Amino acid sequence: MASRMAQKNDYLFGLYYQLGPERSLEKLTDVLAGVGLRTSLNTVKRYSADFGWQNRVIELDTKAQEQREQEHIQVIEAMNQRQSNIGVAMQGLGANGLRNLQPNLLSASEIVSLTREGARMERLAQGEATSRSEIATQVVNRVVIAIVDLFNQVNSIANGDERRRQFALGADQIISDKTVEAMQDVKRNEVVVDG
Repeated sequence: MASRMAQKNDYLFGLYYQLGPERSLEKLTDVLAGVGLRTSLNTVKRYSADFGWQNRVIELDTKAQEQREQEHIQVIEAMNQRQSNIGVAMQGLGANGLRNLQPNLLSASEIVSLTREGARMERLAQGEATSRSEIATQVVNRVVIAIVDLFNQVNSIANGDERRRQFALGADQIISDKTVEAMQDVKRNEVVVDG
């Protein structure tokens, strides 16, 4: 069974924590006085020091933040899955419309639009590029990361001329490789991206 002091600490700390981000020991003594409990500031300070209130606040705030972040991630994942499913369904409607082209239901341009928008929604929900500019940005990001890695690798070469030579050779190879990757990305995505 918890000691009387530990029980009092739990009660005082609970009140203290509930005061929120603007909490202070002085505010706690004011709250206690407001409900008829006379507790000195020195007593509250002693409890805070003896039972590590500041560390407990940090732990509880961290745990609450982690829980909020996890809940947010779950909400985003559920939203992405719903949007991906809608995109797939729209593509299915477009494909079905192409198979059973009936001008009174959907026009050819509506079918194309439905299919394109469905593909765009699915790609967006899956974190893939949906436009040529996004593909270009992804390629540039890859080049920058590769150049930084190369710089870090050759930076340990003591001879300045050799360091520059190795950097130039590596940079040429990166540009060549990333150009091929970019062309492959564009080919793979050209059906679904906008102009």
